Amino acid sequence: MSMMNYCRRCKREVPLGDACPFCAGKLSKTNERLSFQIGRIPVRDWFAWNHALRVVLPVLFLVAVLSLLLEGVLSGGRGIQALFLQGFFWTLVTALGVMLLLMMLILLIQGPEVVHFTLDKEGVRRDTYLQNPTAIRLYARFLSPQAVEKLNPQRDVVPGPMLIHRVEIHWQDVRRVRCWRETRQLLFFQPSYWQVMVVTCPTGLYPEAEAYVRKKLGRSKKARMIPRKL
Repeated sequence: MSMMNYCRRCKREVPLGDACPFCAGKLSKTNERLSFQIGRIPVRDWFAWNHALRVVLPVLFLVAVLSLLLEGVLSGGRGIQALFLQGFFWTLVTALGVMLLLMMLILLIQGPEVVHFTLDKEGVRRDTYLQNPTAIRLYARFLSPQAVEKLNPQRDVVPGPMLIHRVEIHWQDVRRVRCWRETRQLLFFQPSYWQVMVVTCPTGLYPEAEAYVRKKLGRSKKARMIPRKL
């Protein structure tokens, strides 16, 4: 699936054309979108690890700095030296190792998922789906069954994969896009130092996706793309 249109009457994506093949309603060019999906196993995905490490590493760093500052204020340089002689450094390394093992366990429990990306006139949306998710797989994503049910009001009417998470970013809010052509990924930042979304393209679709993003951001004075040219 790549370029699609969106029928407002059917509320579904349909192939490009002048009329919807389901309801015969007129289709608008403004509703054309780039739409595709990939399968993903979080424990094998660097960006799943990266998402967690962006929290774990600053916390460990803050603990280390505060501990050193406190020891320095109370005991001076000798206190800091004694702290390291008592194994402070290896305590931090051990704590990091335990956290990494815990992260790996959590990512393993999460299991495989399907991620659907939509790039349209408004911006970029990432929808994550699970097939018949168990409560433990949801808790491993820090979600509750009740929260997921609210995202799937028609679950009993339309069976299938369940939407568990949605992330959106509007074009006017994008501040930086990093193009990783080797891995077929587009990294979106808002603000320019904070990564909010990673779009991974299926084989062969990446050039079309990058060109689409460049077209949407071509007139933006606030967003920049790296590299600057195709």
